[in-house]
Amino acid sequence: MRFALIHRDFLRSVPTAKFPRRQSYFRLAHRGKPKAKPSLPQGFYIAPVDVVREWTTHPVFDQDLWIWIIDTQTDLPVALGIAEIDRDIAEGALEWIQVLPDYRGRGLGKALVKKLLFRLHNRAAFTTVAGEMNNQSNPEALYRSCGFAGSDLWWMLSA
Repeated sequence: MRFALIHRDFLRSVPTAKFPRRQSYFRLAHRGKPKAKPSLPQGFYIAPVDVVREWTTHPVFDQDLWIWIIDTQTDLPVALGIAEIDRDIAEGALEWIQVLPDYRGRGLGKALVKKLLFRLHNRAAFTTVAGEMNNQSNPEALYRSCGFAGSDLWWMLSA
């Protein structure tokens, strides 16, 4: 085996010496309704994403869950948020939250997360998110500040 994805609870039962590359990932969940309608910092607005056709055929796709944040001065997208909804089990999942480096620290990431949670709240019983533990942008802190919680830890092991 050249690759394994192992939950922290089972890591001791895996011969980790066979996997010199190891990366840890968190998984958090958000339950409940958003506390307030999300707002954007001044000078920005939300716009829908013109989605590549192939994505629209996926059963978890929802056009309303693909959003840009646009800078009103340049009229260019500066942040992107993508979520999915599994209607069979009523699970939302934040898949992509990105803010251009020059726009970080202005509350745009938090606005994306809160806007997507708001759009999911009547359709999903809970929403999950996962991310790399040692990421420079510290996404775990962002998600926790938006009400996500949990202690799930996964290890990606590769030869």
